[in-house]
Amino acid sequence: MLSQDFVNFTVSEATLRDCDLISAYHDLYTSLCEENLLENFLDFDAWDELLIECAHTEPYCDVSFYECLQALDPIAESAGQWIWEIVSCLVNETFWDFFNDIAPEGCYFGSIEGDGACIGFWECTEE
Repeated sequence: MLSQDFVNFTVSEATLRDCDLISAYHDLYTSLCEENLLENFLDFDAWDELLIECAHTEPYCDVSFYECLQALDPIAESAGQWIWEIVSCLVNETFWDFFNDIAPEGCYFGSIEGDGACIGFWECTEE
């Protein structure tokens, strides 16, 4: 579980594009691992598969992962729809569930009330 330092912590805002969200989620996850705030225990078979495919998608060889994700929009048809299925699964299931599991006590991971594109760790409110 994350500390209270992460209460009302924004992970991504102003976008719901999977390629933007996966970059933000990966950056947070990597940062948390580097700061020893959690163990690196997510299973990234799908992530590795996506990276391998991106590295071999002409003409985008030898580009960074983020450049590849940005480039996938216009080439989605030629790259194969399955790439976006993996990205969607990582964004909407793997990372989402993982961040909910480690959210600070009394918080959830998701969109803040009133702004669906502002995603982070938010305090649960009583209704």
